[in-house]
Amino acid sequence: CMTQFEYPLNPDWTTEEIITVVDFLSGIEAVYQSGVKLNSLWPRYQAFKQIVTSIGEEKRLDRAFQSASGYSIYQVVRQMKSLKDSSANNPVVRINIGGSNGRF
Repeated sequence: CMTQFEYPLNPDWTTEEIITVVDFLSGIEAVYQSGVKLNSLWPRYQAFKQIVTSIGEEKRLDRAFQSASGYSIYQVVRQMKSLKDSSANNPVVRINIGGSNGRF
């Protein structure tokens, strides 16, 4: 079942930018709920980074998203980057919530 919470959005974003950001954030949710293929999530991250260009803005968004949802953009991106560096062919990005890889 989908948890109801507000996505942290910037009022200056265009409708298209909001759709792109929400698409990426829903991908983050899916990583925690069931797992997502890297080839599906990575382009959504790249599109997200075209909108959220500064590290500061990404961190603010991550904090707001994590406090609303319990899901971490940072942890997912970190896992995506390590999977991209591995030789696995289109691995699944998955984080088990409540497991050992929660907050450090």
